[in-house]
Amino acid sequence: MSTRTTLFLALLTLGLVLYLVLTGWESPGTVEKERQAEKLMVIEAEKVVRLELVTEEGSAVLNKNAEGGWQMESPLPYPADEAEVGSLLSELEFARRVNTLNMKEMADADQALEQFGLKKGRFKITVRGEKKNYILTLGNETARPGLIYALLEDGKRQDVLVIDKALETLLDKPLNAWRTRSLFSFQTADVTAIQLRKDGAEAEIVKEGMLWKVLKPITTMADENEVASYLANLAGATLTEFVSDNAADVASYGLSSPALALDLRMGEKTEGIRLGSAVAGEPGQFYAQLTSRAPVFKISGELVEALNQTMEKLRDRRLVVLPQGHELESLSIEKDGFKLGVLRNTGFTDILKWVLDREDRRLADSQKVEAVLTALKAARATSFLPLTEEQIKKSGLVKPAMKVVLGLKNEQGQTEMKTLLFSQSKKGELTVQSDFRANLVMIPETSLPVMPRAEHEWFGRYIKLANPDAVTTLQWETGNQVSTLSKDATGAWPKQWNGKDIDRDILNQQLNLLAQLPARNWTPLVEKSESPVFMRLRVKSGDKTQMLEVGREVENQGRLARWNGEPYFFEMRNQDHLFLALLPLKK
Repeated sequence: MSTRTTLFLALLTLGLVLYLVLTGWESPGTVEKERQAEKLMVIEAEKVVRLELVTEEGSAVLNKNAEGGWQMESPLPYPADEAEVGSLLSELEFARRVNTLNMKEMADADQALEQFGLKKGRFKITVRGEKKNYILTLGNETARPGLIYALLEDGKRQDVLVIDKALETLLDKPLNAWRTRSLFSFQTADVTAIQLRKDGAEAEIVKEGMLWKVLKPITTMADENEVASYLANLAGATLTEFVSDNAADVASYGLSSPALALDLRMGEKTEGIRLGSAVAGEPGQFYAQLTSRAPVFKISGELVEALNQTMEKLRDRRLVVLPQGHELESLSIEKDGFKLGVLRNTGFTDILKWVLDREDRRLADSQKVEAVLTALKAARATSFLPLTEEQIKKSGLVKPAMKVVLGLKNEQGQTEMKTLLFSQSKKGELTVQSDFRANLVMIPETSLPVMPRAEHEWFGRYIKLANPDAVTTLQWETGNQVSTLSKDATGAWPKQWNGKDIDRDILNQQLNLLAQLPARNWTPLVEKSESPVFMRLRVKSGDKTQMLEVGREVENQGRLARWNGEPYFFEMRNQDHLFLALLPLKK
């Protein structure tokens, strides 16, 4: 590097230093110090462990407990409102000083404090952190609206400040506002039992593994979904207003003999609520008290209604309850002398999910099967009857109007059959005897879909004429012309046929269509519906031959068709007929 270059760089560096000095450049540390000096107080909200509040109404002390939650220590031990405390701490952490007054420049500091309303103060808050404490007194509003005077003490100095009025707004509330209005503090997953006492009767629901069971007044299953929803709503329940912290006479609130008592058990811990009388002159409000806390408070009529309906709501009213890990494997229906069965089509879903329980395992209408299963699972009991011989006879279940059998497959691959017997309809309701329940149930007739009355009503929306890989011969018959295409001795389709090249793309598409041919509107074949056959397509797979017959055109661009000479016809799409009628030859 030359001497001239070195001199140039030295002069450039000197110039930069002079510029920074003359323009008042400050180091990052200085900027941070100024930012901290602008803060009302230097705290981190999560490190505050105690708040002492003094308002015009009185004083309150809030402490952070070992779990990190806030607890009111006085005037009465009670869980604090986490949202209210959080808002106050956030304001204290981020509040800024609009101005800091110099008390030394004041002619009479005591008189100034009196004038600013800081001698006594309208609100005072003591903030205790892990290392540093502050005492903040709020005084009068300044001449400029929205700002107030404040006195801040940290044990070493006092500062008279001007700050935003937002902090005063957070403190200007009743002491009860710092208490939580949440009734309970449980986690729904921890609840193991629900006990209810009402009108001299007692009910109990307990958790066994992942399932809920009613023990009292009768032994039956509970609806797990309803229990989960009930507990979630109860965990979020709130009171509307505190009435008394130390009620000398709970009888005046109807709590000496509660109208209802609900207890929730979580292991060794129990949380409970007692319901008192209705609040005079306040419709929809009731007195109540928790077993773990002294205050009497009001709760809404909606919550009272939910508590009153606890057992009715949680009792399992489902007609069909699938045990955990079980899958529906089969369904059979017997009604009016007709019997129909369907089986799960292994490896298929949606439209090919079910097949008829017969030798050919033809595809069933999966949408209709699923509609029946969905309705059975959605049906709910309106009332319950004892499972006695007398009641079975009275309900007409000795000779049921319909019998449904469900095959349930467990995780070990074992199948268990569950039977449901349905009575005739009486006043729009059916009585059902079920292997799923230990009592008879009443369900609305409308909760069940229309059941099949003939086998063809459940024929699938697709038919399977062949497995594409297994087909060995295709034979077209149109009028007097018969064309036969067969695989050669090696089991492969020939490259040529009748002197023309075979179009393998068309052939493969035809085979795939025959494996899943759309069919609709199955109807019994009667003399009037018979029509001339325009095409017969025979499909041979090994020793088995199946036949598709296609007849006249119908509405909606369809054609009547028949499969294997069955006494039923269906409608197939005209475009499928035209494509299958093609001889797979290249032009």
